[in-house]
Amino acid sequence: MNIKLTPILSLNKYIYSAAFILSFISFLTADIFFNPLIQIFKVSSLAICFVELFFLMLSIILFFILIKKILYSDRPLLASYSPLTSSFKNVDDPLLMIRFFAFWGVIVTHCAMVFNVYKKLELPNTPWKFLLGGCAKSGMIIFFCMSGYLMGKAFFSKRYLSDSSGIKSFYANRVLRIVPLCYFAMFICTVFSCPECPDLLNHLSTLWRSLLFLYYGNTPGTGPIGAFWALSVEMQYYILAPFIFILFGRFLNTKTRACIFMLIVLVLGLGSKYILFIMNADWMSYRYKPLYANLDFFLVGFGINGLIEQDRQNIQEPKGYKKNAAVAFILCFLIYLIGSKGEVGLMANPIYIDAILLMSFFLIYNVELYKVKRKFITDEKTCLFHRINKKISKILQILGLLTYGLYVWHSPILETYNKMISPNYTLFNYFVICAKGSLLVLILSIITYYIIERPSEKYKI
Repeated sequence: MNIKLTPILSLNKYIYSAAFILSFISFLTADIFFNPLIQIFKVSSLAICFVELFFLMLSIILFFILIKKILYSDRPLLASYSPLTSSFKNVDDPLLMIRFFAFWGVIVTHCAMVFNVYKKLELPNTPWKFLLGGCAKSGMIIFFCMSGYLMGKAFFSKRYLSDSSGIKSFYANRVLRIVPLCYFAMFICTVFSCPECPDLLNHLSTLWRSLLFLYYGNTPGTGPIGAFWALSVEMQYYILAPFIFILFGRFLNTKTRACIFMLIVLVLGLGSKYILFIMNADWMSYRYKPLYANLDFFLVGFGINGLIEQDRQNIQEPKGYKKNAAVAFILCFLIYLIGSKGEVGLMANPIYIDAILLMSFFLIYNVELYKVKRKFITDEKTCLFHRINKKISKILQILGLLTYGLYVWHSPILETYNKMISPNYTLFNYFVICAKGSLLVLILSIITYYIIERPSEKYKI
């Protein structure tokens, strides 16, 4: 009897997982397109609310069926997560440098926007002027691609099992990683921005959406928490990540299949972006910030696991591992160069976005392959250049470790700092202003890392 039921349960696992993913994305999409749907179908807002509620309830029902019946296990929750590092001294993960590079692209763009550099400075028409604009979109593509890889890696490496106990552990640890600092920052921002908020109703709407991770950053004048839209997208992806692994994890057992998977994701992502592009849908609201607009970035990162797992199993001669680091360095340079140029107006082009995604894929893949190969190297050189390079790498990795705090605090700090400075400044003054603002962000990030982020890790399971 059990033998007959096993294939049925296995089939149900895939069917219900796919149904849950589709229903949850449908709920988010209906929420984002709330006003356009009313105009297109000429129905009342109550009807769209009913559609949203239907998909939300369907998602909840499917989720509990998966957890309680199909993926049920009586295995107790075990400690499946070890903190990234117990102190800055133990940091040794080159991928953290890529995290900081991605944040660097974001903060340069936001500095240019907050301090209004192009309007306040009469910059000469020089070829390098576009570099001041940063590459925020490219940075977010790297962030989301890396998140897709790391969350997939958590299941591929069997740190979490794809049963109810493993998924509960995964969710609990993601909440402990994201929620404490996020809620604390929202509380601080709300306390200091409420007296200045011209529209209290919109502010409260933004607040509850932020608390539920349904904030898309498209509500102006509601306080300095606009950058928190990315946290909403991250948390929404975390909800789907275990079931994406259930659906596609077994398929990605060869390099060929992993490449086919990522190629399909790229084509579908390009197609959906092109449809919104020709429809002239609003860039920020419908093509930049929603989960469906960024899901291909997560899935390409997820697919990297199939390649890395095969490299890890088949590696014999780890020669040339430094070439992978060199390729990653060159790609960082190209992404910033091309991404900065694209911020001027090209980033709305779907082909351009996919080009940045491909470079992000090779960037993360080469860094991870470098890590895999480096484990077999025992004759590292100890020359002066190597020691200096190691020190620089250490500093960048520490900054990468602080990236979450840096991202959370940079927007409110820069907005507040902008109100305190002189409205007129030179290019040199602009660099000084950015440096001072970034230093404030760094100090606050270090403080909250020690009083919020690290203490929260103690409760992870």
